[in-house]
Amino acid sequence: MRRHKTITISIPEDLIDYLDKKIMQINRSSFEETNRSQYIRLLIKKDMASPGTVNPSVPATKDSVEDVGMSDLEYYDSLLNLGGYKR
Repeated sequence: MRRHKTITISIPEDLIDYLDKKIMQINRSSFEETNRSQYIRLLIKKDMASPGTVNPSVPATKDSVEDVGMSDLEYYDSLLNLGGYKR
């Protein structure tokens, strides 16, 4: 049985729309929206609707990403790859 772990990351507001569009694009290509993508989209929308939950600070891992030379969009695109959304 596969074990799942829950992680919490801080996502800048300007990349929320990017992630939502990427998930919808992947769903269109597979002709279905998985329960996982529905849940992630719900959490993102719930988080954005909650006052005071948006943390303007940059995540600690962002510094290590910039050392590699990745742009913000490449970084969040790689998160989608890690989450199994890229097919």
